[in-house]
Amino acid sequence: MLPLIIAYNSYGKIKIESDINFDIVNAFNIYSPTFADFWLKEAYILEQPDVSYKYQTIVQWHGINKQTDEILNFFYSTNPSINRLYSSTLRLPYLRSAEFDDNRDGKTERLEISLELPLQDAEYIHGVTVAVYFDTKLHARAKYTFDAVGYVNYESGSPMSKLSIDGDLMLRQSQPFAVYGG
Repeated sequence: MLPLIIAYNSYGKIKIESDINFDIVNAFNIYSPTFADFWLKEAYILEQPDVSYKYQTIVQWHGINKQTDEILNFFYSTNPSINRLYSSTLRLPYLRSAEFDDNRDGKTERLEISLELPLQDAEYIHGVTVAVYFDTKLHARAKYTFDAVGYVNYESGSPMSKLSIDGDLMLRQSQPFAVYGG
């Protein structure tokens, strides 16, 4: 049996120490062609993060007024200073949100956010762009907190009366996290 010690250090990397003589490793490599597959080259870690809605949303609706053939652009944000910038096109929707912990493990499995825009009789909406911000925390291997954005852009040739969108919040990581401390 080969004496290997695997230890986790506080810099977020796995440290592998071995007390094997180099000649023995070389001899083992010659007689065992599967020894090269022994060393870890890639690892996948699945973790359900803590995700919560930050109550920050930016929405822009596109449409047309059928009576005047005027192009409509309505805007809303949960940030009052952004709303002041778009005060000429500001339209206040009904915004509701709910977080659900379906399996009661203390982590949110599902978020439901509902936006309803009150319209006049001649106003028709053909498109919407939404950015919703989430607070995301990882705990298992790395303690890491970051903001996530859910982005939706939908355009339709015909007027919309309702739009329902289901999606998954996914992290696509191209570089390892720089983790220091625990």
